[in-house]
Amino acid sequence: SNVVWLPLMQQPGQPGGAEISYLWGTFGDHDWNGSFVKLPSGFEGVLKSQGGTFHSVVIRGGVNYWLDGARNNLTPGSYISAQGQTEHRISSDAEDESIIYIRTNGPYQLRQSN
Repeated sequence: SNVVWLPLMQQPGQPGGAEISYLWGTFGDHDWNGSFVKLPSGFEGVLKSQGGTFHSVVIRGGVNYWLDGARNNLTPGSYISAQGQTEHRISSDAEDESIIYIRTNGPYQLRQSN
């Protein structure tokens, strides 16, 4: 494949952190952009969106998404949508990595919690 993966974040002493592939757009304030994020198996963390609009679609694997304290199992084709700055608690317990597509009009950060 022609997708280039770059380390997105990694905690000290923890191998195999999340990775990102920048697809299109500009990754600044109020700029529309699209990217893939690859979550390793066992990943737990928070995805903080800082744009006015945030859309995410599960491409491969399985992603758990917590909403109002309840865990939702998202399979390929499932999506998350939010308006304004939002924190999304996510995890991946798939046997292999999970990939999500993100389209937003601002920067976002992924923080690993495990």
